[in-house]
Amino acid sequence: DVPEGPSDEITRLGATLNDMLDAQARSAERQQQFIDDASHELRTPLSTLSAEIDVALRKPRTSEEHEATLRRLAADTSRLVGLTENLLALGPLGSTVPDVKAVGGADVIAAAARRARGQLNGDGARKVEVRAPDDLVVHADRALLERALSNLVDNAVRYGDGAITLAVAPLEGLGEPAAILSVHDQGAGIDAGFLTHAAERFRQAESSRAGPGAGLGLSLVDAILAAHRGQLRICSAGRHHQQPTSDPALARVPCAHPADGTTISLLLGPDDDQV
Repeated sequence: DVPEGPSDEITRLGATLNDMLDAQARSAERQQQFIDDASHELRTPLSTLSAEIDVALRKPRTSEEHEATLRRLAADTSRLVGLTENLLALGPLGSTVPDVKAVGGADVIAAAARRARGQLNGDGARKVEVRAPDDLVVHADRALLERALSNLVDNAVRYGDGAITLAVAPLEGLGEPAAILSVHDQGAGIDAGFLTHAAERFRQAESSRAGPGAGLGLSLVDAILAAHRGQLRICSAGRHHQQPTSDPALARVPCAHPADGTTISLLLGPDDDQV
């Protein structure tokens, strides 16, 4: 620790070094916690795969039984691949700078809409609606932005109900290219007690634990927004939650979306100097 005394260059240098060491210690702690959590989450699907294979090899089986086993293994493997991809994406986000460029807002929304329609697979009870002006430009890393929207679409298809609305609009009053992208569904929504935890790593609501996923989707979206100095908002059934943002102007933007269902919003500020 730097002793108290007159504020000279040595004192300021010592304080700076202390701050740097504290930041490194916090970073190391977060990394270790992430490794521990990831190890735990990977252990379960790998153990399931191993058990399925052991059971299948214990006795002769018909071709139909082998096919059923292979289908279960394929589903487990697909979930494991998705978990691994999210872990690999989350890892470097805290230390890399997004490749920010001018991106057509309608283009990224259209790509997300195609993904949603493909997953709904012709379900007549559920529609995909798009609200995106053709000339709106946002400044973002396109690959990361599309990944964030893909995660939101996956959640809306898996856990939502009714129509899915994908939208992009300018953020009035903040100047170009500030924009808000959102995914809305008409499902029952997120439990009030879980709303503030929804973007935490490896956290899942009780209603979704029986399904696929490991609770990394929204945490990945939040990390992508943080890398852009943007903000993630999770609003459901009239309740609102804002993730922290380094841009105070974004925090002051009021929510504007349907009162029912769930709306996940991605706010991007006017970061012109990144382009």
